[in-house]
Amino acid sequence: MTASRRPAGPALAALALGTFGLGTTEFAVVGLLPNIAESFGSSSQAIGAAIAAYAFGAMLGAPVLTLLLRRLPLKRVLIVEVVLLAIATLITALSPNLEVFILARFLSGLPHGAYFGAAAATAMTLLAPQHRGRAASTVVLGQTIANIAGVPLATALGDTAGWSAVFLGITAIFTATAIAITVLLPQAQPREAGPVTADLAALKRGQMWIGIIAGAIGFASINSVYGYISVIAAAAGLTTSATPWILVLFGVGMTVGAVIGGRIADRSVKGALVIAYAVTGVVMVVFALTMSSEVFVFIAAFGIGISAQLIILPLQIRLIDTAPFAPAFAAALTQSAVGLANVLGSTVGGALLIFGPPYTLNAWAAAAFAATALILISIAKPVRTIDREYRVSVATGSIAIVPQPRKAWPAPRPTASEPSATE
Repeated sequence: MTASRRPAGPALAALALGTFGLGTTEFAVVGLLPNIAESFGSSSQAIGAAIAAYAFGAMLGAPVLTLLLRRLPLKRVLIVEVVLLAIATLITALSPNLEVFILARFLSGLPHGAYFGAAAATAMTLLAPQHRGRAASTVVLGQTIANIAGVPLATALGDTAGWSAVFLGITAIFTATAIAITVLLPQAQPREAGPVTADLAALKRGQMWIGIIAGAIGFASINSVYGYISVIAAAAGLTTSATPWILVLFGVGMTVGAVIGGRIADRSVKGALVIAYAVTGVVMVVFALTMSSEVFVFIAAFGIGISAQLIILPLQIRLIDTAPFAPAFAAALTQSAVGLANVLGSTVGGALLIFGPPYTLNAWAAAAFAATALILISIAKPVRTIDREYRVSVATGSIAIVPQPRKAWPAPRPTASEPSATE
């Protein structure tokens, strides 16, 4: 049976289950940070190293795994990556000390970006060409649900059953994903892949590095505050029961930001990035001035969620525009930029906690990150777009790397010494 005749719904659901698990495991530590710190007898700053470790793993793993596994059938790639996620998450749940926990979070981050790319590419083979963008958006929906429901539920479960139970549950999600992919996805043929040097040529472009550096600095503003939102909320007078609702608002904000960001980026990628960094800076300044207010903690979480998605989508489009000959590798570099941003943001944010509540320095540092990125992207030259090989779904703000028909170049005129094709 061919992939086109097999119902695509169950297969897409299997892929989305994986992104749901990824979205939940990535941000679960944010809500569970006080619980984990207490169980290991450590400070919140020390647990911040686990956030940075996951981000560092995602930064390295996205391009490396994309290159190493580029010749394998996508189904096999997905299974390998999800099995790695399940094993690393199980080690996280059973960590006897902080050192093992941090190492396990690093291992968990390695397949993060690579899975997203492989899942989106697989989804687009399951539906007709005119519906491929919708297929990729369905995969991203898993992360959207994780941000709105998965992470808050994980925080609530951690308060009642302990943080280890949360990661055991996420391990079960990845295990179920591996089984579902094995059973529900059609068999795939090995992929044709060019030499690694063809993809690595993208790193020779100065515009690529400008995009990565600006993206990393700008997105660092998000994690320097959101990574420690539970600590900031407690300093404002909120109890742990409020943390899940703060995370829900962050997830809703991300969904809103995805919709808005998709529409803006469709008009101007550089303009979308300028708006994203400006909005992020304003949100952080307002939060710094109102951080002691319980109400503004909720409002800020919503605004930070919007800012996060406003940055990510145009950043990914810009990097792909910079290297249209290697779109998958450029998309993986987006995950590396975000991973680097999370390392930078969580490290700086964790270091600033030492100055104590109300932690306004975290928000001021975030505003400085956003302002720096705004300056960099404002003075950078726009990237010229030539025959983009992707579509943007403005409904979800997701990007789908979909082959598009190229404009036909006019046939060369035959010379006097050459007979025409019709002769």
